[in-house]
Amino acid sequence: MNGEIMLKQFISILAISLIFGNAQAVDLHDPASILSGTVMRDTTSEKYCTPVNSRLLGNACYMTYSKAIDYCASQAKRLLTAKEFAQLSSQLGSKGILEEKEYQQKKNAGENVTSYYRIRVQNTDDLIEVFYYSYAGYIRPAGELGKNWIWSSSDLAIHSGRGIKFSAYDGRIDFNEYPSNPATVICVSGI
Repeated sequence: MNGEIMLKQFISILAISLIFGNAQAVDLHDPASILSGTVMRDTTSEKYCTPVNSRLLGNACYMTYSKAIDYCASQAKRLLTAKEFAQLSSQLGSKGILEEKEYQQKKNAGENVTSYYRIRVQNTDDLIEVFYYSYAGYIRPAGELGKNWIWSSSDLAIHSGRGIKFSAYDGRIDFNEYPSNPATVICVSGI
């Protein structure tokens, strides 16, 4: 029951945030704050936006991977990493992350870890992260936001330009097959 109330509060906050546009302050520990921080088309972001044939989020600014990184940097902010999106999704019901050692221990103990898949990425700060992730149980945000892919700062290999995206629809984390494919952008401050 408590989780149900929290989810309803999350959806309400998210709906209010989408009506009023970009959230200025994004709390990295609050899924509603993070997901409501989607960059909207305005005079600051317009030159970075890519036109798309989509009704998703109406006024959202869709960008290619490289433009998303450049735009956030121009705002003295950054994109979330793939691992941060995995952590965020666990707050939205997914099984979340297992570090490599924990994954091997569970597997060796005969526990079912088949829903977890290995993610190895390099972030824009050159940090390489390896972890196992399961989006099983993920609860998608209500409304239009829950239909979008969102850029992370992670990439398959440094400067490959393919980028890693998070699906707000089903919680998947996946690489971008085509560098010119745009996605929505959330820029955050802080750690």
